[in-house]
Amino acid sequence: METYITNKLLKLYPTRIVEKLSSTNASLYRLIGTSAQEHGKTIKEFVEELGFTYITAQRGIRSTFDAITARLLLDEYGISQTELAKWQGISKQALSSKLRKKLWELIG
Repeated sequence: METYITNKLLKLYPTRIVEKLSSTNASLYRLIGTSAQEHGKTIKEFVEELGFTYITAQRGIRSTFDAITARLLLDEYGISQTELAKWQGISKQALSSKLRKKLWELIG
């Protein structure tokens, strides 16, 4: 199975730098996830043991998060959390979590 995965990765990433695997080839990503789990490793560890560099996507809000402005957009201008999250390039759940965290920092 490792040879099959290595060959598939080489076709997709001839430079041996693996980026955006889950969105580029979801079925290969799942196969690698299953194989990694069977070996007791993370996907990153498994792919790197095959001789590739695995670059994970940055998570969360990529810019400076201004909770006060976000609250203003939500409360005063009627922007939905879903719309604001799309503008930020994150999920609604990530936005909600960030707002709760910032709120506690402000009142804490």
